[in-house]
Parts: sequence; C-alpha cells; structure tokens
Amino acid sequence: MKRLLLTSSLVVPFLFGSALAQDAPATPDQADPLVGEQTDTMSGDALDMDEPADEGASAEPAPEPAGDTIVQQQAPNELRVDWITGTTVRSPQDESIGNIGDLIIDQETNTITAAILSVGGFLGIGAKQIAVRFDELEIDFDAREIQLDMTREQADEAPEYVFRERTDAPAPVVTNGANEPLAPLD
Repeated sequence: MKRLLLTSSLVVPFLFGSALAQDAPATPDQADPLVGEQTDTMSGDALDMDEPADEGASAEPAPEPAGDTIVQQQAPNELRVDWITGTTVRSPQDESIGNIGDLIIDQETNTITAAILSVGGFLGIGAKQIAVRFDELEIDFDAREIQLDMTREQADEAPEYVFRERTDAPAPVVTNGANEPLAPLD
C-alpha cells in the first residue's frame, strides 16, 4: 500500500506538469494579413517561415493572386453565416418565432433566397422547419437581432419546408452529326 501511494505521489506531479506545459493550439490572427509570415524589419518584406532560408539561392517570386478571385477583408456591410444561424428570430411584438438553422442559396444567382427557421416544439423536440424569404428578415448590425413581420402562431401554422435529396449531375448527352441525341454516356 505504501508503494502504491509513493508511486502515485511521484507520478501525479509529472502528469499534471506536462498538462500545464502544453500550449493551446495556435489560431491564425484573422486581422493580420501576414499570418504565418514574419516581416524582415530591415526591408519590410514578408519572409515565408515554412521554407528554410537559403542564403545563396535566389528565391522564386510567389505567384500573384488570381485577380478579383481573392478577397482579403470582410466589408462592413457583409455578414458571416455563423452570425445568422442560431440567432433567434423575433416578431414585432418581441415574441420568439424560432431560430435560424440554415440558409438556402440560389446556385444560379449566388444569392441567399430563404432562411430555414426551427419553430414550435419544446426545447427542439417536436419542432418543424419552415422557410421564410431572406429579404423579409430585418437584420440589425452584425445580426445580433433578427426580426420578421410574422407572429408565432403564423409560424406554427406555416407548412413544413421540404428539402430535396442531394443528387449527382445528369449524364451528358452525346449527339450525332445531325444534333440527334444518342444514348447518355455512362
């Protein structure tokens, strides 16, 4: 028994000490455009910390970003999806209608067309999902409060939203020289 207590008293401080010595995982600083890079204070150039420095070799220039494809900063009028999802939607009478659980995006126009609200039920049990037009939502600054001109009763009476199943794209149709379709390619 003494050996067990002695062994435990020697091992526990090492386990506890190693747990305290572990660092939290590094997260990139979203406000700093040079995350993962260190700036050379003499020239102001960014140094890539992932590649070893080779004093004698000339470094190849980094490829340029693809024009307007890369966005570097969120604009003041843009909202993040995770700010919207989970937010409680309230009526003009300040009653809770439901929480936003998802957004529907039109793939052709790249616009958000609807918000999926979880309404009814108790603590999420028995709730149903309805869709409301996204442009009907009144979203305050940074989506801290969202209002909809609808009562809780109207939301409870609304039909449940029907999601479609995710499918594969249709097979391309091969035509002969006279633009007559042949059998689809498999």
